[in-house]
Amino acid sequence: SGHAKSTYESKANGFLRALVQWLQKHMSDAFEVTYQGRAKAMVEWAKGGGGSIRAAAGIGPQETINFRDLINTIGGICLATHFAEQAPDYPFFSVLITGANRTQAAQDALRAVAGQSRTKQATAVLDALGLLDPASSETKVDPAQSKYAKFIVETLQAKGHGQVVNRAELVQDDHGVEYMLPGPARLEPEWGIVVLASLVYSGEVVLAVPGKKFDATAVAQLAGTSMDELLRFKHIEPPKDWNVPALKALFQVLGMTPGMAQLVTQGKDEPVQNLQQAVAKVVKRIVVTQQAIREGVSFWGVDLLATTKLAVQAGSLEQAKAFFEGLQAYSSPGKLKNLRCTAQEVEGHGKALVALDGIDAMREFVMDHGPVASWLATAESVLPDSHDWIDRMRAARTDIIEALKKTDATTLPTQSQSVGSALRGLKRDYITVYIGLHAKSRLGVSEDKRKAALLSDMRLQTLLKLAGIDLMPRQQLTEFQNRLAGLRRCFALTEQELDATPVCPHCGFRPSVEQAAAMGAQVIDNMDAQLDEMLAGWTGTLVGNLEDPI
Repeated sequence: SGHAKSTYESKANGFLRALVQWLQKHMSDAFEVTYQGRAKAMVEWAKGGGGSIRAAAGIGPQETINFRDLINTIGGICLATHFAEQAPDYPFFSVLITGANRTQAAQDALRAVAGQSRTKQATAVLDALGLLDPASSETKVDPAQSKYAKFIVETLQAKGHGQVVNRAELVQDDHGVEYMLPGPARLEPEWGIVVLASLVYSGEVVLAVPGKKFDATAVAQLAGTSMDELLRFKHIEPPKDWNVPALKALFQVLGMTPGMAQLVTQGKDEPVQNLQQAVAKVVKRIVVTQQAIREGVSFWGVDLLATTKLAVQAGSLEQAKAFFEGLQAYSSPGKLKNLRCTAQEVEGHGKALVALDGIDAMREFVMDHGPVASWLATAESVLPDSHDWIDRMRAARTDIIEALKKTDATTLPTQSQSVGSALRGLKRDYITVYIGLHAKSRLGVSEDKRKAALLSDMRLQTLLKLAGIDLMPRQQLTEFQNRLAGLRRCFALTEQELDATPVCPHCGFRPSVEQAAAMGAQVIDNMDAQLDEMLAGWTGTLVGNLEDPI
């Protein structure tokens, strides 16, 4: 019945727990393991392995071991001698590697070779296979000291020129199990793929799989390929020979010693790092210059890049940018072994760098002299067209622009000095002219006081009273008042202020739009005399009309 069944299940589960607890407590001494005719308790086999079960299993003082791991550990102790005799060159791993996690560990190692994320497991695999540079504090990938890599390289070198090493020469079947580098190493094929990837990275080999090949420039793609596809590789082949002429041209174009190309062929990293830094700077310069070209390099209202010989040279910048951006992929000596260009092509793109120098010099010229030219352009609209300074300034502008159209980067510094001198001379002359015209068109301090005195003069007050009489010529008085009120004062202008802007910041005096008129003491004297004349004339008119009985 249901009640009886549950009772039996409860008792069975209780006995099972008791049995499991007993096995967990006594599994190290409750079983015997027989190997080569000798039967021992598990704990005794562990002692024969040179330590305790806990030490052999690699677990900490607070950790426990399950039955399966215990059997595997004892099996490893028993079989260690046989394995060491059968594969003395098999790598030692610092982390636990099993058939279940081997593929994942190999994929981690491939990503580390490609310069991507590096896990603890990946570092353990690379270290076990001898693929890390022992002299590098950054654990750089370097297969030069790996005995497994040496075997592959020597096998490839033993072939004739242009020959390949097929998969069957590196991977052999042993009773249905494939091993790479058979003999004392007996590597699982996954570890062989990691070794091959390191050799691809260093430029020692090219790995061919169905439909594609991986060289040093394609390590990232190799790391992203499935392990199943990589394990079915067809062959390995030698990379192309070093393109020394192109390398020398490249270093020379970038302003470095051509002899650094030889260091690259010896596998040195430092020249490659220097090369990449120089390439990055060139790409950045091209991008900035192209932006400047789009915006235009304007000087005195003229786009210099559009009118000078530099416009033709600037057209090659886009191709040069694409070329140097492509060089950023060659970040290791192995990758540079696959450099696919000629020395002539490199030198051709180097001409674009000359254009960069010229355009940079032109931009510097504009930054140095553009503000003065803009100042002079404003000043041109301030003075009347008939003024001789306008003629001199326009003639100078024409000469300077025509000279710049014929310039290049080598002559620009000399021209910059002469242009700067001419611009500063024009500016000084304008300031002198403007201050002179300003003084003639504005009242000074003493003249302004006399104007104020005239406005409150009793003669003017008398005339204002007389203006109420119909017989008086009121229009004459109105014109006098308007003239007097129109006399503008300004006595604060300085040369320093004109150095910043060509127009008086206090009164905005612009001779080109203001009608020329005499100012100063002379005009005040004239108006004072006119006031006397008006008063005498109006008085005479009034007296005459009073005496006339009609």
